[in-house]
Amino acid sequence: MIALVRRRNAASAKRRKAPLRRYSRATVLVMAALMLPVSLATSSMAATEITVKNPGGLVKAGPVNPANGFPVSYEDNTGRRLELCSDVTNPLCGVPVEELPNPAAPVSFPGNFPGESFYQLVGADVPLPNGGSVGLNLALEATFNGGVPAANDQIVFARTRVDIRGGAANSTYRIKHPFGEMTVDTDADGRGRLVEDAGVSLGNFNLALTGNFGPFLRWNPAVAPAAPAGYVGDPDVLHRVVGGLAGWNRLTVWQGTLQRGTTDLFSITGKIATNTSLNIDGASVNGGFLDVFATSAGSQLEVAGQTGRFATTAMVNDAGSERFYARIPLTGTPPTEVVVRNIGDNPVTSKTYKISGVTINQATYDGSKLTVAATAIAPAAYPLELVGFKDATGAAVTLTSAAPVTIPSLAPPASVTVKDAAGTTATLPVTILGGTATTAGGATTVDPATLPGAPTGVQATAGNAQTTVSWVAPTSTGTSPLLRYLVTATNPAGTVFRATATPDAVQAVVTDLLNGERYTVRVRAVNSSGAGPSSAPVTVTPVAP
Repeated sequence: MIALVRRRNAASAKRRKAPLRRYSRATVLVMAALMLPVSLATSSMAATEITVKNPGGLVKAGPVNPANGFPVSYEDNTGRRLELCSDVTNPLCGVPVEELPNPAAPVSFPGNFPGESFYQLVGADVPLPNGGSVGLNLALEATFNGGVPAANDQIVFARTRVDIRGGAANSTYRIKHPFGEMTVDTDADGRGRLVEDAGVSLGNFNLALTGNFGPFLRWNPAVAPAAPAGYVGDPDVLHRVVGGLAGWNRLTVWQGTLQRGTTDLFSITGKIATNTSLNIDGASVNGGFLDVFATSAGSQLEVAGQTGRFATTAMVNDAGSERFYARIPLTGTPPTEVVVRNIGDNPVTSKTYKISGVTINQATYDGSKLTVAATAIAPAAYPLELVGFKDATGAAVTLTSAAPVTIPSLAPPASVTVKDAAGTTATLPVTILGGTATTAGGATTVDPATLPGAPTGVQATAGNAQTTVSWVAPTSTGTSPLLRYLVTATNPAGTVFRATATPDAVQAVVTDLLNGERYTVRVRAVNSSGAGPSSAPVTVTPVAP
């Protein structure tokens, strides 16, 4: 659990007319768990609890802003988006200037960035009849786990905080505010307190959505003055608000059944989001093309060009969706990273995606041979395995560099798959470049007299996820010596599993089969003119031992 200790900022409180309470950033009180769903601080805890929760007030965290590592915005269930307001020179952000190490210099991350800033901060006070008060603090806050700005240390949480001072001793108060309702016990000194911080987790910005926060409050447009342009309110001006849960836009306090105070005046912050940022969801090189996938609430995304490889390319998306895509023809060596820009943002948002893993650059068939080329980009490494293909010794066909590898074949697969030692795979459809025509009977237009005959006596013995196939050599090798045998096992869906054998072999093992599935097995002999006719088919069903 993380304990978050907050302090009242005296200088800021004196400056404001509004009762906007702020508390200092997280101190370094970190234990194993990184989420604090509810924290209660009172001497009598029997009735101190949130009684009316507010799920779904916030619905979406925006893409991470590369400039500071926080989401560019949060969106509530009405579609309103507020962005992080971290400019200490802007009084509408509600961040005191002393939050910056060097207030005279521009805000920059991480060296001169506030330790805490807000998407929204809400404050209100209700005086009690005996001179005490009930203070409300609601915040969607951006801060740092270690207490000081640092990369990879960002936290966003939704806070609900009520503080009773000078209340009736040993009493229970019921408090209703725009985001929910609670009961709070007081101790012998009339002090009661409830704090809920939801979403306290390093880098998991969606957890803040689970808090009892939202929809965002804004100044009531029917009450003058109007909110400053681009903002939902001014923290230095108490104002009536709208947006509360089920239309409740007050802070009201009861002691038992007696109402002890109420107010509809709040101090609020919130900068209306204009930038939409972006996320790069994936990028890969496939068969001479760069495929890029991104998401954004914006409408103007582009892939930045790279000299000698590809030009700057606008991405396309479906109307009403946040999905963007681009397929870009490549020249030269494959890129190892891609940059996507949201040119609708001001300043322009730019993100970089490292392309790593396996990409297939070529998968072609010319009628007699299959040619495959693939690139291993760190952390993937050569050799890469061409899945489903064996050489004459029965070993897997591998690619040891980006150079193309050719495999003689009369029956190529529809697509090829390449994988590295870690199991990372890439798949690409085979492009047909040429070849001989096939007759209705399945034979090619090659003169049959030049081809070897069909193997006979084929038998297939079931094994564990494999079959051992044996045969008798054909009576004729055709007009040239045999080069090899092709052995295939085809499942009911038409997927073909292959093995090869040397010209003097009479047995081969087909692996990677599924136990309990029935396969049709055939054997063909191959010479320099091509593959002869298939043997009579036999069936086999692999079984586990």
